[in-house]
Amino acid sequence: DKSKFNRDEFLKENREKIEFLLTVGYNKLREDYDKMKITVGEGVLSNTVYLGLPMQIERLLKGEVKCAKTRL
Repeated sequence: DKSKFNRDEFLKENREKIEFLLTVGYNKLREDYDKMKITVGEGVLSNTVYLGLPMQIERLLKGEVKCAKTRL
């Protein structure tokens, strides 16, 4: 059935565009985050921004479906 979505095929055909959009969005988020003066929960937020989001972007670009638990 041609109407059925194929994640791997979609990713293969659109990887450069997807990577570009995710990278631009992440870089803007990080740029704005770096300007903030965070005093409460800084450790958790910084881990999410600097470690968690890049790992999830990489996971998405690899075509992984499920989120894996990550130990830092």
